[in-house]
Amino acid sequence: MFVSSKIECDSSYGVYYGVYEKKEQVELSAVCGLCQTFGVCIILFFGAWKFSSITSELVIDPIEKMIERVNLITSDPLSAVHEEEERLLINAIRDGGFGGEEDFISDLEDEVEE
Repeated sequence: MFVSSKIECDSSYGVYYGVYEKKEQVELSAVCGLCQTFGVCIILFFGAWKFSSITSELVIDPIEKMIERVNLITSDPLSAVHEEEERLLINAIRDGGFGGEEDFISDLEDEVEE
C-alpha cells in the first residue's frame, strides 16, 4: 500500500510536483491506535470485574443470606428463634459483653454446630 501526498505549485517557470510518502507515519499511527484500543479494553475489563465483585459482596450476598433466613424461619419458626438467640449470645460474649470464659464460648459454638 502506497500512501502519498501530491503537491502542485504553479509558477511563472512551470508546474512543480512533489510526492511525499507517508507510509511510516500511517503505520505508526495505526500501531498507536491499536495499543490505545487494547489499553482501553483492559481498563474496562478490570473496572467491570471490580464493580461486579463489589456489587456481589455488598448487594447479592446479603440478599442471599436474608433469603436463607426467611426460608429457615418459614420451615421451623421456633428453632430459628432459638438459633438466632444463641448467635447473639455468642457474639455478645466474644465482644466482651458478658465477660465469659473462652471454654464457655467453645461449648456454645459446639452446641450451635450440632
